[in-house]
Amino acid sequence: MDRRSLNSVDEQKKLSSIDVSTFFLVFFVSILIGGVLGLVSCVILIWLSGQHFAVDHKNKHGISVRDTSRLGGVGIFLSFCLYAMIIPHLNEPVVGSLSFNRENLWLNLEILALLIALIGLVDDFKRNVPAFVRLALMSAIAIIGFLVLPDLLPNKLEILLDLPQEANSILLVLGGTFVLVGFANAANMVDGANGLLSLISVMFLGTCYFLSLEPLLIVLVLAILSFAIINILSGKILLGDFGAYGLGSLIVLISFYLYDLISISVWLYASLLSYPCFESVRALCTRYVNGSSLFGADNDHTHNRVYNYLAEKRLHPILANSLTGVGLALLSSSPAVFILYFNLLDSAVIYWFYVFLLQFLFFGVLSRRLRANRFHENGKTPLAP
Repeated sequence: MDRRSLNSVDEQKKLSSIDVSTFFLVFFVSILIGGVLGLVSCVILIWLSGQHFAVDHKNKHGISVRDTSRLGGVGIFLSFCLYAMIIPHLNEPVVGSLSFNRENLWLNLEILALLIALIGLVDDFKRNVPAFVRLALMSAIAIIGFLVLPDLLPNKLEILLDLPQEANSILLVLGGTFVLVGFANAANMVDGANGLLSLISVMFLGTCYFLSLEPLLIVLVLAILSFAIINILSGKILLGDFGAYGLGSLIVLISFYLYDLISISVWLYASLLSYPCFESVRALCTRYVNGSSLFGADNDHTHNRVYNYLAEKRLHPILANSLTGVGLALLSSSPAVFILYFNLLDSAVIYWFYVFLLQFLFFGVLSRRLRANRFHENGKTPLAP
């Protein structure tokens, strides 16, 4: 056996040893957060992580060290169903006197997000659905959904165009479709680093609950946290396209719903979701400048650069991956959470634009510096940001 093979065997031994050491920690944290339901969700996710279908190859994201299950989104869906069925019948402080009225709007919102997520589920299993086909299917589902269920759109949004009402309605449907499909794909783009998208979703939905007191948002937070615990501590399961598309769609549709319900600035949404917004714009611009396909995939995202930097510091690969995801998630959403919690800005003011702009510029500098450092070490010159 050559030296490279021996190193590979040693690395696998290290990975298996941390699986044993984190097993009880995962269960303890799950019980701490969700009680018995958290434990059941944890068992479901651990079972899914051990299945040999819908597996992500370790080289796909350039940030993993072993083949990983793509069924995290399925686990979140099952956990959500579990929490939603059981919590209303419990007398616990987490729900208090809240009642879960299954309004048609909420049900329709969930169904539309699920339909878009199912496109990702097909790709999780088949792994050969072209990106353009997925984009076309998502757009068609969104347009049909908004035409059939116009209440899912932000109806109080003013369109400042001197056009007939019918034309403005069509523009609203097309604009809503662009935002929904665009952010679902942006969410899928940042999936890969442990805890990145899941923690951003938790902070976003937790903030939405803080502003609206909608009880189903707490159910979503608990379900996503059940996944995030295992994803961050073990790295054995990813969201997959089903989870990424589903969370991205839910975030947009909930944003539309709350925009009509309470006074909230779109720039507050952007501040809470600053990293996915930044990375999708940066990646598309870079691909355009380099002449590559806008629909293609690559492993030169900012989270890949952060991971490479941490891995070069000789951190354990799973630790480097989890620090990357958790760190970028906190930088993406915690500034807005902090500002809201301490009442430094009202949720409706335009000044959230400047918060988002500062975050966007920060991620730009971070991404550029990490790329420049890496090329400097390799004796090369970076061609694009």
